[in-house]
Amino acid sequence: MSSEAPRPVQPTPGPGHPPPRRGVPMIIGLVIGLVVGAGVLGAVWALSEPSGAEADAEAVCGVIARTPVPTSAKAMSQMSEEDYRRWAVAEVGPSFAEQNPDLKPLAEALQDIHPAIQQFDFEKAAAAVERAKELCGDL
Repeated sequence: MSSEAPRPVQPTPGPGHPPPRRGVPMIIGLVIGLVVGAGVLGAVWALSEPSGAEADAEAVCGVIARTPVPTSAKAMSQMSEEDYRRWAVAEVGPSFAEQNPDLKPLAEALQDIHPAIQQFDFEKAAAAVERAKELCGDL
């Protein structure tokens, strides 16, 4: 005799009854949970954040405020790659100016920043940044 206790017998489905599918309901439940969760998260995000051209302009102004402006080739070579790439935020300008024509002067000032930095025209870059900061202050 064996010292093992007898194992319970698993019931087998009878004729006309397919075996239970345990994985499919769980996957369907996970997918439904993800869809509902994403919907709730999207709704909360949409209701909590300002939207539209003004919100985009304010976000761009925040980036401008915390990004250093190079004043020489040496200063530019010491900028982090992230700081340099932040100046590409000016590409958003035409989009928010199209939605709100009152923001066109800010968009134009932004359009002058990145090319001036790329061309090492630091005076023009500094002037464009100052103009953009002035216009940001008016938002």
